[in-house]
Amino acid sequence: MADDRTRAALHQIAEILSVPVSVLHSPGQSSSLTPSAREIPETLELLEAFTRVTDPKMRHACIEFVRKAGSA
Repeated sequence: MADDRTRAALHQIAEILSVPVSVLHSPGQSSSLTPSAREIPETLELLEAFTRVTDPKMRHACIEFVRKAGSA
């Protein structure tokens, strides 16, 4: 069941980032990420932490927080 949640979260993250989900499955092969995403060391850490969020409301809150912070 945890694998299903992780897979679903990875698909959601990939969709939000507009990257293929395979990028998230293969660390070190991030050529599909935008240059700015590849240059930020915390990108992978953020993605890994997001996959551990199991509550859909919390996931949405996380996404909204990052969107707002990115547009500030």
